[in-house]
Amino acid sequence: SFCYVKSPTNGYVGSLPYKEGALVSPSSPMPVTTISDVSTMEVFFSMTEADVLALSRNDHGLSNAINNFPKVSLQLVDGSIYNHEGIIVKMSGMIDATTGTINVIAHFPNPEHLLKSGGSGKVVIAKNNNNALVIPQEATVQVQDKIFVYKVDDKGKVHYTEIQVNPDNDGVNYVVTSGLKIGDKIVSKGLTTLQDGKEIKALTPAQYDEALKKAAQLGENQSSASGFLKAMKGDDDKK
Repeated sequence: SFCYVKSPTNGYVGSLPYKEGALVSPSSPMPVTTISDVSTMEVFFSMTEADVLALSRNDHGLSNAINNFPKVSLQLVDGSIYNHEGIIVKMSGMIDATTGTINVIAHFPNPEHLLKSGGSGKVVIAKNNNNALVIPQEATVQVQDKIFVYKVDDKGKVHYTEIQVNPDNDGVNYVVTSGLKIGDKIVSKGLTTLQDGKEIKALTPAQYDEALKKAAQLGENQSSASGFLKAMKGDDDKK
């Protein structure tokens, strides 16, 4: 007999393996279809054993750690940050012996239906790090698995210096764990022209921006070396 099959929940309809008029029953090998409720998305990710252990100690137990866990963000595959924060709802009670990680589930609201089942991204978890030394990634040079900066001494000479950074980063900045200390000066722009021991005239970010503006006023391309040098020397054209 003919009848209507209604879903108990709203959502997106999946594939329809049966055509109109096909005979189906509860024992059919495939479901009529699948309804996906995407109003809230479950995001699965992993945390290291060390991170989970630290959280558990700070909050006197894993249950308290989950309840007190700060909201998390989601970085999408295009690098943008999803505009709704999520909450941690579950943590596995077992550690994966192969990876040394624990499976975690976060719930993210999805009112615009931007997130889709099977998608991927990165979960961003905020951490408190007092007295952290943060530098822009564009101020570093990466050679294989090592990271270097050009440190400027009191005489204006640069020194090619290896640093250690926290592997967790936002894609824009690094948190330095060793190799630099508060008060050290590093070069943040123009690294491709530098070499160890070279003497430079260091500019603050504000001075650098002002030099670029002067270069533009000279009628030179803002990125040209000649215009930039003239601007730094103050060789403005007289009108």
